[in-house]
Amino acid sequence: MKLIIGVAGENGAGKDTFTTFFRAAAAPLTVAKLHFSDVLSETLNLWGIEKNRSNLQNLAIIMDREYGKGSLTRATELRINRRKEDIIIVEGVRWKTDVPLIRSFKKSFIVYVTADPKLRFDRMLTRNSKAGENRATYSQFLKEEKAGTEVEIPEIGASANFKIDNNGSINEFREKVEEFCKTHILK
Repeated sequence: MKLIIGVAGENGAGKDTFTTFFRAAAAPLTVAKLHFSDVLSETLNLWGIEKNRSNLQNLAIIMDREYGKGSLTRATELRINRRKEDIIIVEGVRWKTDVPLIRSFKKSFIVYVTADPKLRFDRMLTRNSKAGENRATYSQFLKEEKAGTEVEIPEIGASANFKIDNNGSINEFREKVEEFCKTHILK
């Protein structure tokens, strides 16, 4: 029976890095990575629209408004059910409708990865995973934290099964993820 791990966290908290470290620590188990925003990214690419944070946020809000709350959650559920790996990590848990989906699987939990806002902003500038991120100001970053797609993350984090603070070095974070995996997955 596969394990579903939902990963919640603010922009720049380390969700993707968590998955990278987790995959290495969980070997030889097979680990798949999905993201709630995969459908959004694929849609923007298909339409030839730039994949930046604003476009992703707007499309998510439009889809929820036009197709009902949880439209992305339902699409992600279909993708989870198609996977055959031992562990499915679903990054980007950010809507309250995402939580019941993750918890609906018999073996599941939610991990909240978080860090101080200034540190997350600095990380975002260096990674530039979305168009224009490396040109953002700190005030723009803080404003985006209040977007409709982001406001539920702290509440989801408060109800998560596990919380991992990522305010230290990359090696400290790796050690925390490895310990988490050893204690809760490979036990």
